Amino acid sequence: MLDDLLQLTQGQLGTQLQEEAGLSSSQVGETVDVAKNSFLTQMASEALSGNLPQLLDIFNGKASTTTANPMVMRLVNQFGGDMMEKMGVSKETAAMVSNMVIPFIMSKIGSPETGSAEDEGSMMSKLGLDNLDNIGGMLGGLFGGKGGFFS
Repeated sequence: MLDDLLQLTQGQLGTQLQEEAGLSSSQVGETVDVAKNSFLTQMASEALSGNLPQLLDIFNGKASTTTANPMVMRLVNQFGGDMMEKMGVSKETAAMVSNMVIPFIMSKIGSPETGSAEDEGSMMSKLGLDNLDNIGGMLGGLFGGKGGFFS
């Protein structure tokens, strides 16, 4: 689902990112890759901090998907910092792009089309984030297995 949401983001925001933020078409594609990595990194951090109930509230449409929500703001900040570091864009461009992209993605996550989840584990599975090995095994056995956080 996350990959689908990122492709939707690229399709629906691509022109706006080029016109308003001055990104090239290749930078728009790179932005999607950086957004995915930022999202995975921040979700790992949120999980380790015990904040997945807040994401579950967003997923189930019970919480704000705007930057007024502290979790969304942390995602915006993570993504903006990653854009500056990995893409070499200015702070202003990173802020503009992250403030467009992350709330858009979060609004799609919180929309009725994504369905609802009974618990954090099922939500992470629906988002395709139940196996976060691709971010360096940061979570270890957190999402399952004997003694895992959700078992």
